Amino acid sequence: MSNRGFRDRRRKDQSSTNVNIGGKKNLIDENSPVVQEFRKYAIIMNTKQDKYERLVKISRDITIESKRVIFLLHTLLRSDTQKVLEEAESRLNILMQTHFKSIKAELVGEDLYQYIRAFSADKEYSE
Repeated sequence: MSNRGFRDRRRKDQSSTNVNIGGKKNLIDENSPVVQEFRKYAIIMNTKQDKYERLVKISRDITIESKRVIFLLHTLLRSDTQKVLEEAESRLNILMQTHFKSIKAELVGEDLYQYIRAFSADKEYSE
């Protein structure tokens, strides 16, 4: 490809974009109200998806730590009962103070049902 082709493309109007659809190049006007609305919707959808992914990660962290506490409780018969119970209670309190509060903070001002599948322990909603 020659340098001239590159320079010609750079000189084109900056408010439009080439899109290749079905082998044809179509010019999209970035100033079009329809395109601008789609850009707004894309930002909204990306924000919701990011929040959903954060909630899924927090939910996984809760599951992992809960399994660790359960495993700790399985050691009750082999070690000091009081010490194990205190450690389990401590770990659960930390879990509530960190992860569950993170979920609460993420959902402030949001519709809970849009994100229920990201963190619900109910089998009906889990992924």
